[in-house]
Amino acid sequence: MRRTHALVSFLVTAVLALAVAACGPPTMDGQVARYKTTIDKLDSLATKQPALKPGIDAKKAEFAQEMAAASQKSGEDGVNAMIALNRRMDAYLTSLAPAPAPTNTQPGSKLGGTGTPGQPAGSTAAPPPAPGGKLGSAPVAPAPTQPTPGGKLGGAAPAQPTTPPPAGDQGGFGGK
Repeated sequence: MRRTHALVSFLVTAVLALAVAACGPPTMDGQVARYKTTIDKLDSLATKQPALKPGIDAKKAEFAQEMAAASQKSGEDGVNAMIALNRRMDAYLTSLAPAPAPTNTQPGSKLGGTGTPGQPAGSTAAPPPAPGGKLGSAPVAPAPTQPTPGGKLGGAAPAQPTTPPPAGDQGGFGGK
């Protein structure tokens, strides 16, 4: 039992060590790619909300100056400067376009609301029809179905052959 426990502990430790080693430290190339992605998101937001475009353009110019300064630094200092810049850019982007609030308006949910039971949150579908048919009259029970003799279509049962099959070697799986 102790050997199994020790072996499992060793394997878990080895896998975690490999996972951490495979990640590696952040690189300048990775941070530049992150910077470009955030700039693209800011451009997209400026296109979707033209009223924000002047403020976004001013911030992009400020971020570009900081990026040029961070690029001039070498080694770990440059990477750390880019990480800090990317964090500020992410914070700015989040302040402009905060995550949408949850839209769960189902009754009895933690958020409460006035949703219709049985419909997904945010659904604009019509509520389910009232019981009782098209015009709200009394409900109509379906007609009872009684099994009819003779098969699926209600006809007479097929006649059974009265003569036995011919004897002899017919092939197939008869086995004679």
